[in-house]
Amino acid sequence: MPRPPRTLLLLPLLLALVLGGCTGGSDRDARPRPSATTEARDGTTAWVRADPSDVRRGGTLRIGLGSLPVTFNPLHADAVGTDVERLVGPTTGQVVRITEDGGWEVDPDHAREVEVVADHPLTVAVRLNPDAVWDDGTPVTAADMAATWRALRGTDERYAVASSDGWDAIADVRPGRDRFGYTVRFAERRGDWPLFVSPRLPAQVAASPRAFNRTFRDRPLPSNGPFVTRDVDEDTGTITQEPNPRWWGDPPRLRRIVWRVAEPSVQAEAYAAGELDVATLDTDRDVPAAQVQRTSGSQWSHLTMNAGRGPLRDVAVRRAVALALDRDALARDVAEPVGAEPRPADSLLVLPGQRGYDAVARPTTRDVDRARRLLAQAGYTETRPLRLSLPVAGGSDALAARARAIRSQLAEVGVAVRLRTVAPDDFAAQVLVPLDFDLLTFSWGPSLLGPDAARDRFLPVTSPANVTGVASSAAPWDAVRDARSARARTAATARLEAALRREAVVVPLAVTPSVLAVRPGVVNVGAASFEQPRWATVGFRADD
Repeated sequence: MPRPPRTLLLLPLLLALVLGGCTGGSDRDARPRPSATTEARDGTTAWVRADPSDVRRGGTLRIGLGSLPVTFNPLHADAVGTDVERLVGPTTGQVVRITEDGGWEVDPDHAREVEVVADHPLTVAVRLNPDAVWDDGTPVTAADMAATWRALRGTDERYAVASSDGWDAIADVRPGRDRFGYTVRFAERRGDWPLFVSPRLPAQVAASPRAFNRTFRDRPLPSNGPFVTRDVDEDTGTITQEPNPRWWGDPPRLRRIVWRVAEPSVQAEAYAAGELDVATLDTDRDVPAAQVQRTSGSQWSHLTMNAGRGPLRDVAVRRAVALALDRDALARDVAEPVGAEPRPADSLLVLPGQRGYDAVARPTTRDVDRARRLLAQAGYTETRPLRLSLPVAGGSDALAARARAIRSQLAEVGVAVRLRTVAPDDFAAQVLVPLDFDLLTFSWGPSLLGPDAARDRFLPVTSPANVTGVASSAAPWDAVRDARSARARTAATARLEAALRREAVVVPLAVTPSVLAVRPGVVNVGAASFEQPRWATVGFRADD
């Protein structure tokens, strides 16, 4: 069906996700070897922890970065699918932090209190830390929160926002008894509300579409974190951050953070040459085993079926395709080059290590015999094979390899898949806008603090993130939203998962591991699936 104008405007955001893996590939000849790597016990955080008193003062931490940002504003549409959020981590702060298991806690550097004060409607009271300031000395206040909401809620199309999801659920932001307090009233319940109650931008930035869209393309956002960005050198691909002289919290341990831009293969070489302290790896070859950190990761690949046209309108055919996929093999393909444990993605809503995963996940086993029977019942036999198309964005060896593996697996049950390589610049116009495909594979990120963020991947049919061609039922989503306790919410999420898997429009494939090389002695930063570093505590162990 034709996409409405707003969906067309937002398609570049989806395109960035589809093309997110198109910057290189893994060395397919690399294989895991016995090692003493640091592997997170629960799969979520692998960095070495140290009390701040055990971290020495001073030193420069050198970190690899995938690419230079086209904007330093992580809330802008051009930041989708980039490393900007990671890059600005040392220079920004919010009233809550994401914890190791994907939960949240109040960050006392930025807030004294974050509390639900009413359920009908959901209302959250926030008391900011009155010591918190932007790097020009201006206090962080309720006015910044109100301006941030107005910029991000999606009602003013002059703002090219990365996403209005969540912000558009806020009915109003009301000032408190002074400028450091406010309440956020939501028009609808959301389990992930803690992600939308922080003043992400100074009011003077959020109030100006021009400032939001253009000012920070070549210079950093104002800082309210322990570091500030001092230099951006596009010629050498380096970004330098130093302690924020107006920081009110515990003094940062590091003297300097230097980000160096390079592809993962080049980062590994720079690490081996002693030029980086933290490097992202696409293979663990040539890196000392004890210096490799691995977590299960926060990205997961999937196969999406266009249920709005052709043979995939039949749910039995979609289930046959799902049953024919060897998800264990696909997980091995992505994990073995970096020596990680293969992890099939067993949920569309929750990742390994997140709260509720064991209750929600639905592991499935490949069943080619049943797949063949379902196809035969639907009228597809050797004389009338099922033929499907799978367009692939050019430029990513890993994505192309996954598409070939899917084609090979489906061929075993008599499904003929035609792969079609499409130039990245043409992918939106040729594939996403007209929904001209039967199958599509790319990766999604995590749905933090509940499945709310995943909703627009399934409904409505006009959602820019929904490429299934149909809309799932709203009822099980609403049941999760309306759950009043954590136990009830988990149970409702499990029922939602079951409903989505029965529809079989999206098949979860594999969790992509996060693998970093980290120099011995570096503490409180490294490989993690969800947890955010406390950058003021990051540094080098005092006794090293």
